[in-house]
Amino acid sequence: MSDNLSFDVYHNIIDGKPCGSFTTNHAINPATREKLWEIPVATEHDVEAAVQAAARAFQSWKSTPFDERVRMLRAWGDAGRLYLQQFGEVVMKENGKPVC
Repeated sequence: MSDNLSFDVYHNIIDGKPCGSFTTNHAINPATREKLWEIPVATEHDVEAAVQAAARAFQSWKSTPFDERVRMLRAWGDAGRLYLQQFGEVVMKENGKPVC
């Protein structure tokens, strides 16, 4: 994962690249009604581009040996664990729960 991972700026990811949107919504903390971060609204074009990118990615993934898939998924999980606190804070805010 990138060292500059942000938990208050969000993008749609299509073909491994961050994509913005002309239309955004705000996440809202339901307990306080506080506006949180802006989130991009995907268009039909964005969804189609993501489906096409996934289809292309699957072509190499399906021929990746099982042991290599396991290694890659474990590495992804290990990288994500570095941000468990931040992920937890985001989920708590989105659900209107106090962050302990």
